[in-house]
Amino acid sequence: MQPDDSPAIADYRRRMASAEGQAIYQQRAATAETVNADLKTWRGLDRLVLRGITKVLIVATWSALAARQFTISG
Repeated sequence: MQPDDSPAIADYRRRMASAEGQAIYQQRAATAETVNADLKTWRGLDRLVLRGITKVLIVATWSALAARQFTISG
């Protein structure tokens, strides 16, 4: 831990130092990061051609719903 860590960061570092925390992170990396990489590489979320938080949230929501649908049907 670093001396200037916030309580949340210190807690995260403590969890990640345990074998259980590392196993959970490894499982997350295999599931969530695969979806994120797919959205970025194949679904066009690496760069958006619109502006504004509302529009970006709409695109992100539709992309998440589409990714979920691919997971269920695939």
